[in-house]
Amino acid sequence: MKLDQETFQKWKSWSDKIKDDLMQLIDYKQIHDYFIIIVNANLDHVKLNKGKKFCDFVRKCYAVQTAVGIRRHMKSDKKSISLMRLLEQIKKCSRQFTYDFYTQCFPVDGGEWQKATFRNFTDDEKVFSEQKIEADIESLKKIAKTVENLVDQRVAHLDKRGYSEDVTYQDIDNSLDVFNKIACKYLALLTGHGYITLKPEVQYNWKSIFTVPLDIRKFES
Repeated sequence: MKLDQETFQKWKSWSDKIKDDLMQLIDYKQIHDYFIIIVNANLDHVKLNKGKKFCDFVRKCYAVQTAVGIRRHMKSDKKSISLMRLLEQIKKCSRQFTYDFYTQCFPVDGGEWQKATFRNFTDDEKVFSEQKIEADIESLKKIAKTVENLVDQRVAHLDKRGYSEDVTYQDIDNSLDVFNKIACKYLALLTGHGYITLKPEVQYNWKSIFTVPLDIRKFES
């Protein structure tokens, strides 16, 4: 695989799609996290009004949506745009990925942020380290394995062998946190913009829904 400006621009276009998809998953996480805070703060009310069924439904929807999203970014076939496929292609080109090439993509204009970004991927500040890219790939594989198995054996279809692993909501959250961290690292490389997190800042008060009562009787009369 040849590393040139065309390849770099392809990766850059992929990174936009990867960012948008992961941002949505992380947005779902922050909504789910707040939902759990509200439920726990009103647990007596939830129990009194037989709210367990609805709360379980919300939690399972979040878990399935996130698990499928994580599985989506582990796919690396030719038809997929995913975080895993992006990293695998960068790894294949690692020996061609020099600092000189990077400054051709982002010419130095005084600040030399390019050097600080490049250091995350190199041992000698001259060329990418294949081992560093592989370490990120292995981190994704390790954290996502349990969640992937859940999707493959329970969500996408019912595996006749059954499914014995105990996947927790914390496992799903931890997987998403690792994807967030690694994605930010590569987005900074490909876009020139620093990312600490992909957690979106919602520009309106979406939490206000929890401040007013909802009365189903209005629709059942």
